[in-house]
Amino acid sequence: MHQTNKSMPATENPESEKALFEEWSQNQFINVQKFCRLKGTTVSSVIKEKSLCLPSLVGIWYVNAVEKNESFWVINGKLPSDIAKSDIAKNAREAMRYFSMSWQLRAARLEESIAEGKVAKQNKETQEKVIKELVAKAELLAEIIGRDELWVNLK
Repeated sequence: MHQTNKSMPATENPESEKALFEEWSQNQFINVQKFCRLKGTTVSSVIKEKSLCLPSLVGIWYVNAVEKNESFWVINGKLPSDIAKSDIAKNAREAMRYFSMSWQLRAARLEESIAEGKVAKQNKETQEKVIKELVAKAELLAEIIGRDELWVNLK
């Protein structure tokens, strides 16, 4: 986890900034472990060299699972947590692109369901909020993906 985010509060003390980065990363990794357990996967380790953290915004994690020696990409932070098998991408940038496209596709499917009348009227407003949220988060990821300077040190 090699990157810091300009949106994090700047401090005069680099050690303090590093401590904030480490604290955020550790908390998010705990959340990753909990999320993976909910999805039926137990995390055995994280490959830091393949992972990216932009504190207070997003973490994209390459994790190894106990089950069947599988690996996964997991995304979390101020956006939906999501998980995908490692073969969807060779690096964090491609994994982020996958999640962005996946969320756009989910939003489009929800829009189709609404248009086809497959969503109960009482759920329509909730579904529309979900669609807006998925699209907004997908667009945020697209913006991050486009920032070449974030990806220089990652494998």
